[in-house]
Amino acid sequence: MQIQIYDLPRAQLRFGALMLADFDPEQWKDDYLKDFTVADDQLQSYYQQDKDRFKIKGADGAADDWKPFEDPAVKAELTRVVQAEQVMNRILAAIREKQTAELKPTNDALAAAQAEQAEAAKAKAELEQKIVDKKVAIEAKEKELAGKPADTDLQTALANLQKEKKSLDEELFAMAGVAPAKDAMVKAVQDGLKDARANFDFPKLFAELTKDKKGFVQKAMTGLKSTEDLKDLESGGLELGTWAKPSIFPGMNKGDIGFAIGRTTTAVFCFQVTDFDGKPQKSAEAIKPLAEGAYWTAMFEGQRVMRFAPTGELLA
Repeated sequence: MQIQIYDLPRAQLRFGALMLADFDPEQWKDDYLKDFTVADDQLQSYYQQDKDRFKIKGADGAADDWKPFEDPAVKAELTRVVQAEQVMNRILAAIREKQTAELKPTNDALAAAQAEQAEAAKAKAELEQKIVDKKVAIEAKEKELAGKPADTDLQTALANLQKEKKSLDEELFAMAGVAPAKDAMVKAVQDGLKDARANFDFPKLFAELTKDKKGFVQKAMTGLKSTEDLKDLESGGLELGTWAKPSIFPGMNKGDIGFAIGRTTTAVFCFQVTDFDGKPQKSAEAIKPLAEGAYWTAMFEGQRVMRFAPTGELLA
């Protein structure tokens, strides 16, 4: 990580998308769009964000122009985009809520297992500290007894301390298998949670939530793509347009549902991660100069490097 051999995170995604051209707000007026209004300043903000949506190409080398915000057709189109986002946000919330509910039992089991793991680690640490304290007390008593070797009270006290330490040592020995067992239990539950998350049925739920509604499609990527590559959702059979700001993060896991919806030139969508690599290595060609630079830095760190001219003259 120090010499930056890792590339940007890469993800493979499954999309549930609403194609803007086919979106019918009337189908949602009694549900997700009930009492939903769009303010003019909100439309203005969307206009500035997506101004190229309204670009008019200049003819014969003339400068490009844009349809004005005041154009009723522009406002109508922007309103459809805002409404489509509202619908998709509600769909995303329902999907995330469903996944959270399905994973709750396993998450609860993990929390309980981790609590037991932490308690076992705490008990072991406390016992080890008691042994250290007892050892210190024994050493102090031995020094005291060295000055009074015939003192029977000191002899008895030392014997009691040694007996107590032996008992603590035996207790620690008996505890040796507890921590590994707790660790194994936590890992088993973590693996179960990982599987449950990866197998969450996003396509089925998305289909249920959008049943009989216009404009909804599901698309799936093949292969991992970087954030930069994810800007192009038009190629590879996806046909979802250009995603200006892909929202993938290093901590994602297989099966995760995206935190926020995405918007392209032609669609709004939510997504599920079907594969993820948070720290992919750069190519060998890219790593080689980084490794060489790190090597020479390490070799000459703190040293004065002398350079000579071809004539043998010291330059620096």
